Formats: sequence, C-alpha cells, structure tokens
Amino acid sequence: MSAHPSPDRTDRTDLTDGPARTAPLDPPDLPSPPRKKRGQWASAARRFKKDRLAVAGVVMLIVMIAAAVAAGFFVDYERDVVRQNVLEKLRPPGPGHWLGTDQYGRDILARLLYGARYSLSIGATAIVFALGGGLVVGATAGYFGGLAENVLMRLVDMFIAIPATLFAIAVVSALGPGVVNLTMAIAMAYLPIFARIMRAATLTVKDLDHVEAARAIGCGHLRILVRHVLPSIMGPLIVQGTLGVGYAILQASALSFLGLGVMPPDPEWGAMLSEGGAFMRQSPWMVIFAGLAIIYVILALNIIGDGLRDALDPKMRD
Repeated sequence: MSAHPSPDRTDRTDLTDGPARTAPLDPPDLPSPPRKKRGQWASAARRFKKDRLAVAGVVMLIVMIAAAVAAGFFVDYERDVVRQNVLEKLRPPGPGHWLGTDQYGRDILARLLYGARYSLSIGATAIVFALGGGLVVGATAGYFGGLAENVLMRLVDMFIAIPATLFAIAVVSALGPGVVNLTMAIAMAYLPIFARIMRAATLTVKDLDHVEAARAIGCGHLRILVRHVLPSIMGPLIVQGTLGVGYAILQASALSFLGLGVMPPDPEWGAMLSEGGAFMRQSPWMVIFAGLAIIYVILALNIIGDGLRDALDPKMRD
C-alpha cells in the first residue's frame, strides 16, 4: 500500500496532467516590530488630554486670553475705558452696557477686558522672572552643595521669612507704584520660594545614573546642569510656574486694591475692586464682575496646574 503525500505538506506536488510542479512555499510568519515606547513628554501630554477637567481649564484660560487680545476690535480704549461720562454713571447692566458702568460712566465690560491684559501680563511676567532667578539659585545650591549652598540658602531663608505680601508692599513702597515696579516686587517676593523648590528638585536628580555618567566622561558643570539636570526638573518647574501665575495675579490685585499697583485711569481688576467698594450697596456690579474675573482666571490656572502635576507625576507613567 503506497503512501500518498499529505496535502498540507510544504513539498506537495501538483498531480494534474503535465510535468510535476512544486507548489510555492508559504512565507514564514515574521515577528511584528516592537511597539515604539512613548517618550516622557508624549506620555504626559496623553495623560493630560485624558483629564477633562484640566482640558476645561485650558479652554477657560484660552477664552480669557483671546478676549483680552481681541478687546481692541470691540471696544475703544479712549471712549469706553478712560473717558469719563457723568451722564452714564452707575448704570445697571443692560443693552449698551452689558455689565453696567462705574461712578465715572465708564463701561465695566470694556475695563474688564483691558484689565485682563494688565493682570495676565503682570502675573505671567513676574513668575517668569521669579522662576528664572529661583532656578539659577536653587539649581546652583543643590548641585554644588557645600559653601555655595550654605550661603545661597541662608540668604533665601532670610527673604522667605518675610511674608510675600509684606515683602511686595515694601518693595513697591520703596520703588513707587506702577506696572514695572509691581511686576518686580512680585517677582522678588516669589523668587525665594521657587529657589527652595528648585534646590529640592535638583537634590533628587543630581546623583542619578545619567548625571553620574556625564560627570564621569568629563562633562563640565554647566553642560551637566543644562543638558542633564534641567530636563529632569522641568516637571516641577512647569507645575509651580502655572500655579504661581494665579498667585501672582492675586498678589497684583491685592496691591492694586491698596493703591500700590496700576494707577488710574488704567484698568486693573484689583483697582476696580477698590473703586467699587465705596458703591457696593447701590452698585454691586462694580465689585461682583471684577471679583468674578479674578476667580475665573485663578480657578482656570489652578485646574491646569493640578492637571499638569498629575500628568508629570512619574508614578502615573504608563
């Protein structure tokens, strides 16, 4: 009894008429290429986009920034923000003046939109300078240690012992009111706080393997700080910067409320609260809308900061 080849063998032949033909071999199953691992920032962005509350905070902030930037297309600065019109003073919200007018007949909505430019720019600029100075001081103290750390951190401790608000008031009182002096005062008040945060972050990464390897192959201190230490502490830097902008806006509003910030007739949310305080009972909209604007921006920034903190947390990585 002759054995016939099994039809599923790879060396099977075609038994039809004509010369025998060997069937082609099936291609072997190739392993699928390994899945590319996401980078740290790509994973953080993916986690951030999944946080609906954080995305909502970004949308809220973008809306406020867009409204402040586009304010010049809808209202006239001289006519609606600065010029006084006693015939229109203390009008309640309604057509023509959707958020009412103040004691000088100026439109509240127009002043809020232009005031957003002052508040947002002061807060962002002050925190950029505070973060920059705090990064240099904190990273230097944490990386080198020894005498440099003792001298720098004792100076930081001396300034951080003074409350930020009191320190800012002292600086503005010495320099005088104004946008530039107010920004400098807030930056100087928050620089020691960020310096301590950056020092702590630097201490956690300066002894990691990649930093030790760079030191072993002869890299200079500046190169190690810029190329290896700084990228590792960017997470806390971004989170603290985002949260710090909200605190700086609140600080600027408080100083303007006390008459030490933006000077009239330029609009600023804290100054608008101060002006509306005397008319709180008969014209509460002067205070309500300015207060809501401050709450709106600080809430958006805090939500974004919380989302960034969760997204950049190493424990949350995929």
